[in-house]
Amino acid sequence: MQRRVQPDVVQDLNAARELNVEIENIEAEHGPNPYTNYLRRHGKRPPRAEAVAIGRLMGAQVRADDGSMQPRPSAAMRNARKERQEAFARHHERVESLRAAITTLAALADAIDLIGEFEAPDVVADIDAAVSCLQRITGQVHGWKQVKNAANSNAHCSSPA
Repeated sequence: MQRRVQPDVVQDLNAARELNVEIENIEAEHGPNPYTNYLRRHGKRPPRAEAVAIGRLMGAQVRADDGSMQPRPSAAMRNARKERQEAFARHHERVESLRAAITTLAALADAIDLIGEFEAPDVVADIDAAVSCLQRITGQVHGWKQVKNAANSNAHCSSPA
């Protein structure tokens, strides 16, 4: 007669398999650490208080048995994360602006005959700066060495503060 596996045992087996997979993934990415040692030794996630201690010891957040990530981020950590996100957003915005400018310029290639309408000194200076920037971009994209006047083009391409 074959012994039947009880439903709660099946859940425990599935949970154990999932926990082992998680341990292997964490150790593959970060190596063995106090959190994975705890998981292996006890076969379950640590209670909240122990998760806080393990997380502080590691300088990272770990998942507690109630599903929460511990320790909670401090105000300084939240501010640092916000600053990183804002810096990334500014960088992404600049990249997208550059792409849009290059695309627009390429689309206006047939408007070269309009160049005679730009006699104002500030517009001519902007055109010179744009040409210098495009030369630098071309050099970087194609792996070429910087143009001879890289120092001058750096001054023209500097972003406003």
